[in-house]
Amino acid sequence: SGPTLFCQGEKETLTLTSSASFEVVRWRRNGVEIPGQTGKTLEVSESGKYHAVIRYTGGCLSESVDVEVKVNPLPSGEIL
Repeated sequence: SGPTLFCQGEKETLTLTSSASFEVVRWRRNGVEIPGQTGKTLEVSESGKYHAVIRYTGGCLSESVDVEVKVNPLPSGEIL
């Protein structure tokens, strides 16, 4: 869960929750592993499809659903 639409230059946090105990093995953005990210939260600042690979306690690996994050560019213009 977390905000999926925000402005360029901002950062938001995605959070994994489950009624069962689990650990995060890795996070991916657009199918590519994000190095060093194994927490139940992930700070994001770029557009893309994010998901996590998790392991339930005493269980097998599983994957979360994809969450698509969109970052809107800042408007530009000139004040006259």
